[in-house]
Amino acid sequence: MDGKETPEEIKEWFLREVAKLWPIAGNGLSLRKNRCIRPSCSACLTGEGHPYYALQFKRRGRQTSLYVPDDLAEEVAQAVENGRRLRELAVEAGRRYIQTLKRKRRKEEK
Repeated sequence: MDGKETPEEIKEWFLREVAKLWPIAGNGLSLRKNRCIRPSCSACLTGEGHPYYALQFKRRGRQTSLYVPDDLAEEVAQAVENGRRLRELAVEAGRRYIQTLKRKRRKEEK
């Protein structure tokens, strides 16, 4: 924008942008390796292990994770990226809103 937008215009811009970000998920998606319970598993014996995806997030202030099946990993990765974009939008909206407040205050001081 041109720096002369109103708080309502910023809100409308923010809501339009947020509406584009579904699905959404937080923090990150990682590929992990786990050992199984079989004593003679060749994947575990070679150190390869059994790969799986996990979504990390905080619940009640504690870091935790949720298993993500392989066939959903791509969709969840997009949701995580959308979550990152949401945080960026919130920062941008805050910056623009503060500029608007400061501009308004300067006008009132004159």
